[in-house]
Amino acid sequence: MSVVRTIQSQGSNEELLRRAAERLGWTLCEGGNIALYGRTVQAKWAIKVPELRYPIAVAERDGQLDITWDNWMSNGGHVEEDYARKLEGAYDACAREENERLAAEAERHATQQGWLTTREMREDGSVVVTVWAEGA
Repeated sequence: MSVVRTIQSQGSNEELLRRAAERLGWTLCEGGNIALYGRTVQAKWAIKVPELRYPIAVAERDGQLDITWDNWMSNGGHVEEDYARKLEGAYDACAREENERLAAEAERHATQQGWLTTREMREDGSVVVTVWAEGA
């Protein structure tokens, strides 16, 4: 049996997905028809996990990532949902790092103009940079 889980992301991003997979020691590959136990699924990407017999299939739907993995015990005897949670956590961490990088870039640009800034990290991983221009 295969299981589908949706990663609630702020949009799907191939580069963040690639970084998340690499952070875990996994490999992101081009998708297509992905063979799982007893069936195939159509996915944009496949993630090869060394410990798993079948890859994790990743598709995009409505700006979110759907990940499908095989839940058959012959898949190396591992609890595959743990892999899905690891992927989701790594993706979220990469997204937060990217948000922080972009915020730092915005702050750097603003301070070069002589403006004051503050940065707020939100629970959802987004970053808000407030800029006060001179005379505003």
